Amino acid sequence: MECSLFAGGFITYNQAGEIVLEDADIGRAIRQEMTARMQERGIILRFNSLNIGYELRSCPPVSFDEIYSQDLGFAAIEGFRQGKSNCVVIWDNGEVFYWSFRDIVDYAGRVIPRKVDIQSEHYIMSRSLMWHLTKADFESEATLAQLAKMANVTPEQFYERFKHVPSLTVC
Repeated sequence: MECSLFAGGFITYNQAGEIVLEDADIGRAIRQEMTARMQERGIILRFNSLNIGYELRSCPPVSFDEIYSQDLGFAAIEGFRQGKSNCVVIWDNGEVFYWSFRDIVDYAGRVIPRKVDIQSEHYIMSRSLMWHLTKADFESEATLAQLAKMANVTPEQFYERFKHVPSLTVC
């Protein structure tokens, strides 16, 4: 089953020439792909799609993300207990802030994205604790053979199945 992330297969770009991710129907595409994969195995499951935001920052999750999410959840409950409303919880360098929705949108009413500082100590430390496939992994025959052995496939099969992975991230 073929599935396009964008309506009609057309990718939309903003004025800066960047892909407009909110126009991508990622939830539908993942739902269709997962349904097809399960059906191939004779497993019938129902998947629901959900529009996501934080995950679209185009970098793989790291241990920092788990701590960050827990802190935001805790702060949201505390904000609710303190009577805060009509705001979003912001975590910045270990401190929690409650920002009005009016303060986080641009002139067109779109939320202004906060970019992850991939040069920050927190991010660098978290990233160093994880391993991700890189172009170099595919350029080294020894590494490719090791990876294929762990996946219980031939190096050629591993390459064909995962060669696209390094291009999925920007960091």
